[in-house]
Amino acid sequence: YAYHFTEKNYFGQWVEYLHDFDDSDNYQVNAETSLLSALNGFLSMKTSYLIEHDAEPVPGNKKTDTKLAVTLVVNF
Repeated sequence: YAYHFTEKNYFGQWVEYLHDFDDSDNYQVNAETSLLSALNGFLSMKTSYLIEHDAEPVPGNKKTDTKLAVTLVVNF
């Protein structure tokens, strides 16, 4: 999903579900919410929050990881 405030400024969101067909209890869900803002004609700044959930993680790892990122995007 993307809602464009202007041609180069938008709010975006996506979700994906990854299923293990051999083990129905094992799946992953990833979701990202982001805001992209144009700084000038070729540079933009993207702020995003990513959630990664694994129903059966490797022992010792958490089921849910989160990442907050600020990224410089070059458009050409």
